[in-house]
Amino acid sequence: IKKINKSEYLAILVTNQPMIAKGKLSFLELKKIHNKLETLIGINGAYLDDIFYCPHHPDSGFPGEIPELKIKCKCRKPSPGMLLDAISKYNIDVKDSWMIGDHMRDIEAGKAAGVKTIFFGNEYKTLNDDDMPDNNALTHEDVLEIILPKNEHI
Repeated sequence: IKKINKSEYLAILVTNQPMIAKGKLSFLELKKIHNKLETLIGINGAYLDDIFYCPHHPDSGFPGEIPELKIKCKCRKPSPGMLLDAISKYNIDVKDSWMIGDHMRDIEAGKAAGVKTIFFGNEYKTLNDDDMPDNNALTHEDVLEIILPKNEHI
């Protein structure tokens, strides 16, 4: 992340948080988790420019669930809502932007938002060529090799 911070890119986290809708995590608890994440990243001199999260979940039937959050929304990946919100908020040029994810729903969201995609890991399964990520990376260094000019990732 620190190398991304030194580049022209923003480091923005987009995350589904269905445990909120399921009643197993409060908004305050999620804020504490995000604060801890940002502290741990900051120890190494890096930072996130923003965090977007979706608290919804489309399925009902969980004990303690929050009914108003049990909806099919436009922000939950694979829908591109969080990415589109980030694009709008930061005036992001989609043709020069990337979505990096470790689930196919991340890749689907990126493609729907019009950004290039990198699948992180080797466990992706796809039904057709339209679902294929633009790139695949097994390590963080692989991600940097794909995204950053050679002189920026050394």
